[in-house]
Amino acid sequence: MTIHPKSGHGNRAHSERNLLLRALSPTDYAEVIEHAVTVPLRLKLDLVEPGEPIRYLWFPQSGMLSVVNDMRDGKTTIEVGVIGRDGVAGLALFHGHKTQPLRIMVQVAGEAKRLPAEAFETVIEQAPSLRSVLHTYTLAVFNQAGQQTACNRLHSLEQRCAKWLLTTHDHMDSEELPLTQELLAIMLGVRRPGVTVAAQALQDAGLISYRRGRISITDRLGLEKIACECYGRIRDDYESLFSDSAPRAGAGSRWKVAQPV
Repeated sequence: MTIHPKSGHGNRAHSERNLLLRALSPTDYAEVIEHAVTVPLRLKLDLVEPGEPIRYLWFPQSGMLSVVNDMRDGKTTIEVGVIGRDGVAGLALFHGHKTQPLRIMVQVAGEAKRLPAEAFETVIEQAPSLRSVLHTYTLAVFNQAGQQTACNRLHSLEQRCAKWLLTTHDHMDSEELPLTQELLAIMLGVRRPGVTVAAQALQDAGLISYRRGRISITDRLGLEKIACECYGRIRDDYESLFSDSAPRAGAGSRWKVAQPV
């Protein structure tokens, strides 16, 4: 399903793919774009590293990022959040912090508009709609983290796997997802054999098909029935927050972005 923006700002609204940028006023958008460049997001690239200075904000245009917590044993990595074209990486800068404790990596390759930290610090003082959008997005991130904590504690691996596949699908332009079972295991915080069993159950049910490095969703409605409630709650919360915020901050829907024209 493709949802077009509720309000637009000329041709720019149709060509911009990041929902936060789409929500800006024309003046504020132009201010951001003056300093931003479009760059590739290479698979497994670390955009933000724990304790290191945040050099850029990244507004994904395609692909998907994971916010991950690396345990001290050096062997365990747990995904605690995702960032797609409905968000931004480097949000700590907005709250006055030069570093953050969690790593942000590229989970699915794509592109992003990259804004230097120095430019952001100047632009944010001159762009009221950008401040409004980032305040609202911060609430969405907090809510997502809380829901993710409950999800990891209460729901089965099969349910969480279905939720994760749906979330990834929402940020892609294809029914085929470039995902390996190894990556799924890392993102779900489980051993690979567990993911193999869960993926096989979903395939046996006719909901997905899997071949090495690729997962295709063959029955999205069926997958939504299998997924835990967290998928819908995170989606609905995001859309509710932005529809209730300032008028320009409701310029899009998280889940299926209109294609550029």
